[in-house]
Amino acid sequence: VLAPAWPGLEDSVADVRRDPAGLSAVSLGDVLDRYAKIIRGLSEPPVIVGHCYGGLICQLLGDQGLGAAAVAIAPIPPRGFLVRSFFCRLALLSVAISSSGKHGIAHLTFTQFRRKFCNSLPESNARHIYDAQVIPAPRRVVLQTALAGFTLSSAATVNFGNSRRPPLL
Repeated sequence: VLAPAWPGLEDSVADVRRDPAGLSAVSLGDVLDRYAKIIRGLSEPPVIVGHCYGGLICQLLGDQGLGAAAVAIAPIPPRGFLVRSFFCRLALLSVAISSSGKHGIAHLTFTQFRRKFCNSLPESNARHIYDAQVIPAPRRVVLQTALAGFTLSSAATVNFGNSRRPPLL
């Protein structure tokens, strides 16, 4: 099993939080290029699995003819599909308009994280998860996917009629 980090996220959680500047210019294309290069370097095509943004990314990699199969778990929708979840829309909108998104970085405060992801956990458990795992994100990637429906040449476009693509589950 390989689980390579996105560009700019290779360091520890503490290091990325301390200096997230490497994330400011990261695009969806950069993430796809990194994973495509890794997959092309393998001895056999892998099963590509992803959740949320990773689910979209595995569909996009499959569209490039990469992998033996792709498994998209609760993916961010590609261009042409609506984000149905009201809470997901709110989360994307909050990143798009947030002042924490300046300098190309989006970062949830503990209060935002708890409200959106851990609202049923005790505060101490949510704090532990936040401190151990939550890192800034490249705002550009979030905006590229949030605005995919309004962009004709969106990097988040999947050609579901592509006969080269592996099976998608």
